[in-house]
Amino acid sequence: MASITTFIHVLSRLSVNGFLHSRPYATERCAELHDFMLMVIWSIHGNLTSAASYKDFVKHTFGFPRATPFAWMLKGRLQEKIIGPLQQKLEALGCTIRTGTKVKAVQVKDGKPEIDVEGEERPQVDYVVLAVPAHALANLIEHGEKGTRIIDRLPQLSELRRLRGERIAVVDLYFKRKLPGIPKEHVGLAWSDSDLTFLDISQLWTGDSNMRDRTALVLAASDLFALPSEEPLEDGYMMIQKLHDYLPVFEPGDHWGDPDSDICWKKTRFLPNNMNKLFINEVGSWGWRPEASYEALPNVFFAGDFCRTDVDMATVEAAVQSGLQAAQALWNREPLGKPVTIAEPEVHSQTTFLAMKLALIPFAYWAKWWSIAFDAVPDLEKGDLPRGVISPAANMLLLPLTYTVDWLETAYAFWKSVLYDGKGPGGPASTTEPEASSASLAALGAKALSVAGDFLKNVTSHQLPTGDGATSKDKALRRWRVKR
Repeated sequence: MASITTFIHVLSRLSVNGFLHSRPYATERCAELHDFMLMVIWSIHGNLTSAASYKDFVKHTFGFPRATPFAWMLKGRLQEKIIGPLQQKLEALGCTIRTGTKVKAVQVKDGKPEIDVEGEERPQVDYVVLAVPAHALANLIEHGEKGTRIIDRLPQLSELRRLRGERIAVVDLYFKRKLPGIPKEHVGLAWSDSDLTFLDISQLWTGDSNMRDRTALVLAASDLFALPSEEPLEDGYMMIQKLHDYLPVFEPGDHWGDPDSDICWKKTRFLPNNMNKLFINEVGSWGWRPEASYEALPNVFFAGDFCRTDVDMATVEAAVQSGLQAAQALWNREPLGKPVTIAEPEVHSQTTFLAMKLALIPFAYWAKWWSIAFDAVPDLEKGDLPRGVISPAANMLLLPLTYTVDWLETAYAFWKSVLYDGKGPGGPASTTEPEASSASLAALGAKALSVAGDFLKNVTSHQLPTGDGATSKDKALRRWRVKR
């Protein structure tokens, strides 16, 4: 496992942008696409995002060739659909839930955790699960009497102060009428200076009376720094104006609250989310993130999307898995009821990914060759021969050699993965079942060809939009999901 561990360690110090530029078949447009997706979803550019975290996220969301949605959307308010039912279930089981209570510190005295609550007596607790943002957790574990603080037992958690989050400003935008031509999917507005996205929840929350006969958009700005005003409502109106530049199908008015606009200002609100920050997976942040539990702190557990999980990137899935890991660790300390088991996610093995790369790598290099030729056309039109002929020709001539080296390296890694029973380079060799390895190789080879065939079929069956002004540079691009 030494080589795999070393690779993961190196990858955790590499950015997504840096990794893409290290791939011979990648292009500038490819890097720009990933940068766009990372910024509008996680508010962090590709040159800052951890390649290892992004790799884990893609591995868990890569459903190809299974025809499953990338993201499932809640058809209603979070409080009504998830938080409320969970609260009712917990209360039915005898759990007491207290809200609006400020916790100042969590200490450990005589081996037992203690919670300091502002203005109230300390509650009696046996175990504590801390599911709070990273910056709040850093404050909780550092406050208290010296020698009883969590930081005294786990000094490495002082690194939590390094973890950063970004806030995403949101406008819950209600209109007086139905707007025409609004798609039901998430939409990212390409080239918007504040990385705007929107989702029409009136097409999703069909049972909500507030959505009847009107369009309701969740408008989010992932790049809050691009909004220059210090007044919240001015920022909100700027976001609406920018949306109008892309969707000139409504009247925005002259200012926030203008009664002559198409906006229902009574329901519309601006959420700056000053205290609701999204954790960002920066390069190197993995080493500063906490585990679910520690031997030095047997009665205290940690949860949150910034904790170490297999999903890794800051998503709901990562938060849920961290909570399950904390619950599992608590059960191991105090077994009550059935064991807490975590379902194994359906992810492709490393061997399968290598097989898919072997099948698709010729198309990747052909696309790179074509991209070089296509990019040379503008320089040729200008009469710039060095940039239009010499440089592209040199790059195109080198591609076959680069492709051969890349293919051989991938083939070697694939064979090694198969011969080591799919455990990858560095794993224990299988010397007892060589026939099974051969059968596995044949099956994976057939799967790789099948995947490649399905991929080409899907590509050739979907034509680019034409007519009605649709071009490759349409400003409204469909995207993954909107963070709130």
